[in-house]
Amino acid sequence: MSWSTKKLGDVIELHYGKGIARHDRKSNGKYPIYGANGELGRTDKYFIEGEAIIVGRKGSAGEVIRVSGKFWPSDVTYYVFGNKKIDLNFLFYFFRHTNLTKFAVGVKPGINRNRVYELQIPLPPLPTQKKIVAKLEALLGKIKEAKRLRAEAEEAAQNLLPAELHKIFEEGKKKRWKERTVEEITNKIQYGYTASAKQSGTAQLLRITDIQNNQVNWNEVPYCDCEDLEKYKLHNRDIVFARTGATVGKSFLIKNPPPNAIFASYLIRANINERKCLSEFLYYFFQSPNYWNQITGHKVGGAQPNVNGTKLKKLTLPLPPLPEQKKIVARLNALSEKVRRLKEHQKSTRDDLAALEQAVLHKAFGG
Repeated sequence: MSWSTKKLGDVIELHYGKGIARHDRKSNGKYPIYGANGELGRTDKYFIEGEAIIVGRKGSAGEVIRVSGKFWPSDVTYYVFGNKKIDLNFLFYFFRHTNLTKFAVGVKPGINRNRVYELQIPLPPLPTQKKIVAKLEALLGKIKEAKRLRAEAEEAAQNLLPAELHKIFEEGKKKRWKERTVEEITNKIQYGYTASAKQSGTAQLLRITDIQNNQVNWNEVPYCDCEDLEKYKLHNRDIVFARTGATVGKSFLIKNPPPNAIFASYLIRANINERKCLSEFLYYFFQSPNYWNQITGHKVGGAQPNVNGTKLKKLTLPLPPLPEQKKIVARLNALSEKVRRLKEHQKSTRDDLAALEQAVLHKAFGG
């Protein structure tokens, strides 16, 4: 291509957004207020009118959005118009291709516009810019639609297990499975050990944050000094239960823990009486809509909701005989494995779509 290349500072001007007084922000205002990552409120005043690009200057520095009409760009943004040299949409896609977030610097990341001005941009004539934009809109529109369908498929996969669990426990009601409390089918329900995490110590201290995507990397679990290892020691097939924080109510089935592993104070441990209930069966119950409906009603108020051991003991579940529990667990294990493989495939295709999007942009500006 024989397009000329220009410094961006020779083509555009990034204008600073303007702060807006709190009393000028209104939930039902006529005009949008834009922050670094999109609309953040409304106002009856406007600072700018026209078609522009908002660039996050601080906070979500480097994010870009297209806007039009009357609006107010806040003081954490830049805004920029198109002109006789550059089509606004061409500039928008150039910013997407360039990934301005990499220019954010500082403790509170911000973008210095002089660094942006030094960027080199290939600059074909305006009619050619518009043709490129039309092609990009068509191609990226298809990718956007593929992403939407992928998101729908991911949501459907996420709902497979809860739907099957709901079906199983509804069948249990029809079969008149006997209702049992969690207390009746556990040997002990216990709070974890209170200690500060360290790089070394007498025991590994499993915390809520160590449980990610239903897995624990024991090599990364910290240590502590525990004076009563036997009391807090984790056993194979224990279930630990988050009693506070963002993951309140979520559970994790312990499988072959290290010999010196204990659990931290924001977890509750349920040691299961397997002559009455299989640990896997109870673990699946802890993922069912039946369980979550009960847990939602048992949250204790406060700034950070939590579920305590007393409430946990009182939760009820329909419990089939052990032979039927084994069949149900096998059925759910097979479904869980299918869901796991499906999610892996979905993640792979999601990554492929993101890479394809960048490849299209690279072709437009660097190919």
